[in-house]
Amino acid sequence: MIQTCILEPTFNPYYPLVAAKIANINPKFKSKVQFTIWDQIKLLESYDARKTSNLAKFTARFVGNSLTDGSLTILKYFPDLINVHPYEAMFLMIFFTELLSVAKKQTLAQMSSKLK
Repeated sequence: MIQTCILEPTFNPYYPLVAAKIANINPKFKSKVQFTIWDQIKLLESYDARKTSNLAKFTARFVGNSLTDGSLTILKYFPDLINVHPYEAMFLMIFFTELLSVAKKQTLAQMSSKLK
């Protein structure tokens, strides 16, 4: 599902919505999505801007969906958010921009309370 979303010519918000609904039904699926995203992040260096953008938007919409409890554990892949490679910085910039623009206030509040 994630690989198909990455290959789309333009981002399709259908993919993270379906993934979030499946994760809501089957909680084990959420961790599988997380591991798949981490595997894709490892390949960022070989991705063009479109693929990186699609992956970042998928990740943001999946994390920002109220069905997935707004967990930011996906960012454990980046132990140091300050010293990242340029391609990782592009991913993170798109991720946070998308997350803050699509997530509901309640989900963002829930995320912020988990960070404390």
